[in-house]
Amino acid sequence: MIPNPARDTILLIPRLTESKNILLLLDSFAPYKEILYNSFIAAIGPHANVDLYFHHFNIDLLGSLINQHQLYYNAFVVAPPVHPRVTKILEAIPNRQLYILDLGYKEFGKKYPSVCQNFEKDIFQLMQQYQSHLSKYQTFVLVMHKNHVAGGIISGFTHFCKTNQMTCAVQPTVQASAVTAGTCFIVIQDNDLVELIHTVRKKHLQLGQEVGIISYNETPLKSVIATGITTISTDFRLMGKSMADMVLNRKKEHIENPCLLTLRDSL
Repeated sequence: MIPNPARDTILLIPRLTESKNILLLLDSFAPYKEILYNSFIAAIGPHANVDLYFHHFNIDLLGSLINQHQLYYNAFVVAPPVHPRVTKILEAIPNRQLYILDLGYKEFGKKYPSVCQNFEKDIFQLMQQYQSHLSKYQTFVLVMHKNHVAGGIISGFTHFCKTNQMTCAVQPTVQASAVTAGTCFIVIQDNDLVELIHTVRKKHLQLGQEVGIISYNETPLKSVIATGITTISTDFRLMGKSMADMVLNRKKEHIENPCLLTLRDSL
């Protein structure tokens, strides 16, 4: 066979001989999750069958999906919500078949093979790294719904603000009264991002000078919205590729997926 460098450098040809059927169980659909999914599927190629499901942070649905499909799959790639009941649900899957993806780094990411975000460390280190860009702001507001799974974001955010003696607040929604000059917002949900941009414009504030915005999870659209929105985001393409390699080759690694800050005009 003639060597194919483009193929050989991926190193994803499985060592398994049996048919591999993978259940990919994500939390919800979003544009950045589509990037993750497409990367995973491309890296898996013809070496396995993959079916995609969503649990939408519903613990009962998560348990039901796993129980109903245990006999049909020999690999389970799960993005688990962080909840006390989830531990028992995951224990129903044989350890050799379970892989943790994206969420639950502290809770599950070191017990099972995993490619996860370390939310707490990522936001703290990136805000420290770009402190010179943040120094123009006096107040920092994290807009994050209380039921959001990535609680590590809150602890990392507050750690940064306390370390640097900065005024901070965590709010579940965008509060118009908080949108004032000298404030920088970190926004998790895209709906909150849109509302925040509208509020900044209504108040005739200058984005990136008087008010700063950092949005979580990079998508192509954020590079053009309001002349560019600064993002904090894990590398979803690499995450999908790394997880495919782990499943196909039965690796037992615990990978912290890299996170980057993309600096644009909103900061």
